Amino acid sequence: MKSSFLAVAFFALSVQAYEGPSTETLLGARISRDAITIRVRSGGCTWKNSFHIRKQYDSALKTTKLTFIRLQPDLCEGFFPEGRVLNYNRVELQIKADEGFSIGNPFAPSFERD
Repeated sequence: MKSSFLAVAFFALSVQAYEGPSTETLLGARISRDAITIRVRSGGCTWKNSFHIRKQYDSALKTTKLTFIRLQPDLCEGFFPEGRVLNYNRVELQIKADEGFSIGNPFAPSFERD
């Protein structure tokens, strides 16, 4: 009984601490001609639908800046030190083949193993 009370209290505090959608700090990204791959923090419950992608077009540069906004917190407690990798192609991003794009998110230092 006591442990279930603690679990409920912890969950309530976790939900209460969530302040709503926020710009995600990325662990890494790879941009190719046709796609973008991002690495984000995850406890095991982060998916593409956890994010909204804000697009801002710069007509002078003919480039779209993509900013990944986390909509759903990842409250799972799995151990994923390298985060989760999410892949997006131009069709999903609704970006034309001749249009450039960049990432507007901040990055946290991360290290990849060879």
